[in-house]
Amino acid sequence: MSPRRTALAILVGPLDVHGREQPALSLDRYDRGEFLYERVGGGDVLDPSFFGETCIPRRYVEEKWTELFTFLDYIDDPTMCVQNAIVVKA
Repeated sequence: MSPRRTALAILVGPLDVHGREQPALSLDRYDRGEFLYERVGGGDVLDPSFFGETCIPRRYVEEKWTELFTFLDYIDDPTMCVQNAIVVKA
């Protein structure tokens, strides 16, 4: 029996929630294809040590994730979803 292959969609926050301290630097880093993570916490058990906001540009997905997944789509259309959606196949 062969392993079952499934597609995985990951939702990431819009860029405007990142870089509260230095928004211009965050935009530059995003434009260069860097993975951005900002610890924000979410209250209660959502501690800032592991809970935060993430921005993953398409370039990062295409350069890094394709080593592990088959890239299917990167949806950056607020009329479809308020967050960007990354669709890959294992």
